[in-house]
Amino acid sequence: MALADLFTSSFIVDLYEWIVRTYVAYCFFVFSLFESMTRRRVSCPQVTQQLWDVIKSTRNARQVPTTDKIKKMMQKDFGVSDEETMRQLSHCVRDGLIEVTKRTVSKGNNAGSEQEWYKLPAIRVTILYVGPTVLCTFG
Repeated sequence: MALADLFTSSFIVDLYEWIVRTYVAYCFFVFSLFESMTRRRVSCPQVTQQLWDVIKSTRNARQVPTTDKIKKMMQKDFGVSDEETMRQLSHCVRDGLIEVTKRTVSKGNNAGSEQEWYKLPAIRVTILYVGPTVLCTFG
């Protein structure tokens, strides 16, 4: 077989397809590797639990858990300073343990202004139908 016969158009096309398949498989491997790596949380578990308790008690009192209310309750109930509360609150938001919601106020003296408040993340439920039974997975 001559050297000129190796570089026919079908050989080039086959080589190109092989390179593309190999590259795609490599990219998928790297992406799945990064997806499987654990991500460390920055927030303190004890303060996170305290923040959750404050947000739940504020919502149970039918109030909006704003930054000021959270700082006051953390200082009063747990003795955590305002700076530490804000730092841990931002860490919890970054870690996805607390969600920030911004809404426009419709009642009271501050009607029309935008208010930022915090809430616990919703539990995502995936329901898989398998025959007559229902299997629920939480995650």
